[in-house]
Amino acid sequence: MKSVLSFSFLTFTLLYSNSLTIYNNNLGHVNESQKILLQEGLQEIKFTNLPQSIIVDSIVASFDDGVQIISQSFKNNPLSLENLLKANLNQEVEFYSQEREKKLLKGRLINLNPTIIESNSKYYIVSSSSIVFNKLPQNIDYKPYILWSLDSKIAKESSVDLSYLLHGIHWSSNYTIGLDRKHLHLKAWATITNQSGKDFNNTDVELIAGVVNRHGANTTPIRRLYKSKAMAMEASADVSLVPKSISGYHLYKLPHRVTIHNNESKQFVMFEAKNIKYNRYAIANSNNFSNYGERKLHFAQVIEFQNTQKNGLGMPLPVGLVRVYKENHYLGDARIGNTPKDEKVTLNIGQIFDVVGKKRVTKYIVREKYRDVVTKYTIKNRGTEPIEAKLSENIPRYKESIKFRTSCSGQCSTKEKSAFRREFRIKLKPNESYSFTTEFEVYY
Repeated sequence: MKSVLSFSFLTFTLLYSNSLTIYNNNLGHVNESQKILLQEGLQEIKFTNLPQSIIVDSIVASFDDGVQIISQSFKNNPLSLENLLKANLNQEVEFYSQEREKKLLKGRLINLNPTIIESNSKYYIVSSSSIVFNKLPQNIDYKPYILWSLDSKIAKESSVDLSYLLHGIHWSSNYTIGLDRKHLHLKAWATITNQSGKDFNNTDVELIAGVVNRHGANTTPIRRLYKSKAMAMEASADVSLVPKSISGYHLYKLPHRVTIHNNESKQFVMFEAKNIKYNRYAIANSNNFSNYGERKLHFAQVIEFQNTQKNGLGMPLPVGLVRVYKENHYLGDARIGNTPKDEKVTLNIGQIFDVVGKKRVTKYIVREKYRDVVTKYTIKNRGTEPIEAKLSENIPRYKESIKFRTSCSGQCSTKEKSAFRREFRIKLKPNESYSFTTEFEVYY
């Protein structure tokens, strides 16, 4: 004879292990272990503590030796107005009439769209919100559940290990930088946002940095299933998270078990690094070489530093937003991609105010299969501090050889970035200007 046992994490059994791995792209991996009491023979176990955002075909359950899974069924008929109406079709319901003095009437629900109720040989077209449901139908559940059919050799206390993926939970990193004259101080935060429909209580949490492939219809992000409520932003104690390399990704484990409620965001300190040397410079691009008179150059302000241990850092930096401050003033922000250690970090935080420039094509000769172009650049520092200005000149691509010439010298240096791109670096004192020319000559 088959018996039916019903349990959940919160009521009938003791949850003794619970872990959550969170990814950057709206994905979580849950591992839960739970003790259960089994009878001898065939029986059914109903597990109800599942979120609406679960990816059904990712569910994997494992039981002790001596327990055989006969079948596994997933049920999801959530409580909603649509499901209530469907469950009460052709059933007697109560409803409020649409008259000026509303009356509570009884009738039979005979159609859903529009909502039509037959009462005393009359047909009422009503709003679905005017219907009163006295009880919930048996086939509607507050949450989805799994029903296992099991065969146990003996009656015993057993355990089940459950693993599944779910949508609606993600983490992101963000950074704050404080600048002084020669060094910067970097603080990294991990922000976890839970909109999965499930509370995670006293849970071991790990964060995966990197982009994992996700294929198939069941792994596309779903829309939010729950109304948003106020997000509680809570910071943990200042404990650094040491990254661990795992199969091409980086894993950060929170040092303590945490509780993350549904519709809640929490922040945790990842790490803090001080006295990092950095460079600050202005940079502009020059791409157009038509003979159309004078053009302005617009310079961006860039903060750049080496992510090395020698420079006080040297650790993987997950993708995120970096906000830059100096003397308690906000200077701008920029996004970084996933940046391994020993790589350079470049932050374009906005357009610089005091570095200006202009360009003019002073020579423009075009003949059949020949072009000779000379451009004059003038760059000025109108600020009160010295700065390095960089100009990236991108030459049009031709199939044949190109000859380059420039008057850049002294405080100006040239670096060849590629066959068609040169970078000019000019060190400018306060209120100083510098002019130079470039030329490219090509036969094609």
